[in-house]
Amino acid sequence: MKDIIKKIILALGLFALEDPNELPVCIVGAGPAGLTTAAELELKGRRTVTFDKQDAVGGKCQAVYQDGGFSPLGALIFTPPTYRESIKMIVETGMASVPFISGDKYQYNTTSGEIWPKSAPPPGFTPLFMQEVGRYIDWWNKDLYLHNTAANYRHGIPEELTVTTAAWLARNKYTVLQVLFIQTMVAYGYGDYRQVPIIYMLQYLTPDVTMALLKVQQGTEVHIADFHKVLSRYADKSISGPIYLSTSIAKIDRSGNHPMITYHSLRESNPRIRAQACSAVVLAFPPTLSALQYAGLDLTEDEREVFAPVGTHSFYSAAVQMKTPHAMTFGAASSHPMLPPDPTGEPVVVVKLHKDLEIAITSSWGPYRGNLTKAQAYPRLKNTLSKLNKDPRNVTSVAVLITDADILAFQENDYFPHFDEEQLAMGFYKKFEDLQGTRNTYYASGFNKFELVEYAIRAGQDVVRTYF
Repeated sequence: MKDIIKKIILALGLFALEDPNELPVCIVGAGPAGLTTAAELELKGRRTVTFDKQDAVGGKCQAVYQDGGFSPLGALIFTPPTYRESIKMIVETGMASVPFISGDKYQYNTTSGEIWPKSAPPPGFTPLFMQEVGRYIDWWNKDLYLHNTAANYRHGIPEELTVTTAAWLARNKYTVLQVLFIQTMVAYGYGDYRQVPIIYMLQYLTPDVTMALLKVQQGTEVHIADFHKVLSRYADKSISGPIYLSTSIAKIDRSGNHPMITYHSLRESNPRIRAQACSAVVLAFPPTLSALQYAGLDLTEDEREVFAPVGTHSFYSAAVQMKTPHAMTFGAASSHPMLPPDPTGEPVVVVKLHKDLEIAITSSWGPYRGNLTKAQAYPRLKNTLSKLNKDPRNVTSVAVLITDADILAFQENDYFPHFDEEQLAMGFYKKFEDLQGTRNTYYASGFNKFELVEYAIRAGQDVVRTYF
């Protein structure tokens, strides 16, 4: 009778029956952290099943391809030694980097559309700025190096590094270094330096990344990578377990001896409900309370306490056909050089990476913990870019209207999951680490350390090597 029931259940496709001793580890999220987790687990002889709601692996690292070139919607710059694991992955997948030299810099007013060349710094600024960069790098190498090499905050965060970036810079008597932090945080979606704790930005602005970003500002050659293709090749080469894309998870039930994931395909017009029994679950996406609830996770009170304060930024990236010159960089102006632009959802950076492509990539960001929607950000993108869509060097050129057909991709991200100053001071990362393994559930994403491809890879490695 049991055999008949099993056959009926399998025929209906309700769930995959597994030997409890051979159940796979189920990974939710096929970005850098999820793919690394799957590959590391399989190296240990564990079976894996990976789920993702997108139709391609890579998480936030997606790209638009045209005429042999790529326009990234996510990560692009990498430098040694900070990106040590990323570089290993690039080498293993046989991907070549692409040189990029930043061209002329322009600023624009998002309201009026006025465009003007970025002005030279005032007299005396550059020597003072480079002096502060040197002092910062010396301090980083001496006092922060060990904090950066770890893949997590398991051993705590020094109290002086839990304050906001603005407060830390002021306490350490930096008077112009703020410019580097502001420009970096705005361009790459890391928010307002008056809100974001310094510990996070110290993970990003390592000495080598700092120097690479200065090269971009100075128009010196740097190298960029097609991280979407890198991750796609990595998945094909290193993971044998199934990866279910375009998949919606309805529930993650942890009430029994083994977690059970109920899911269906988004590609089916009449989707069948399926279920997968798991030996453990690794959640490889930003663990905000809303995202965990959306995945149907039956949260404990401890989990609610830890994840309720996790905040993200509304961050949008786009690939748009434009008539602006190659390598010319446009940045949104702010009301003061020491302040970021207002987070209204307008594009804050626009640049063409490839001389053979008429595609510009853009970054837009909204208010922290705000409710800006993709539907609201999209027309703001079109409106602002329509004012910029010309060659500003030609005083007679007229901006050309951006149409829906020009916007080849517009990606919304729950970006940069992190705690605020209050939670860091209260030791919330210790509480987070204590949750690892609870009810056979583990967490691996940029949240473990910092929202960056490199740290997402390290998070996947760390979770597997520590707990499996």
